[in-house]
Amino acid sequence: MIPKGVWVLGKYWTVEAKVGFYRNEECFGDTIHPQLRIRVDSEMSLQQTRDTLLHEIIHAIEKELGLTMSEKTVKQLSTTLLAVLRGNPSLMTFLLSEAEDNADATTSP
Repeated sequence: MIPKGVWVLGKYWTVEAKVGFYRNEECFGDTIHPQLRIRVDSEMSLQQTRDTLLHEIIHAIEKELGLTMSEKTVKQLSTTLLAVLRGNPSLMTFLLSEAEDNADATTSP
């Protein structure tokens, strides 16, 4: 199930899945920065929905950081990041783990 919202750099962006929202080869969702809203087409496959949501999150990050990325760059980043994260579940566990290795903190250089 698609999340109802995501946190991006301390701001909560709502996520809306809309039936028939976008249906063309170039656009499956959008990001509305002033309203902190992400919209995606709800009639896509789960794989395409995941890719589109990550794509729009990258646009949100882009806006929050004042960056300018081409649509091609955003598409390449979203597709590649999704493939890396889904293909490496242990990486996700490591990245999201709150446990810390205190051995480094107690050992002097």
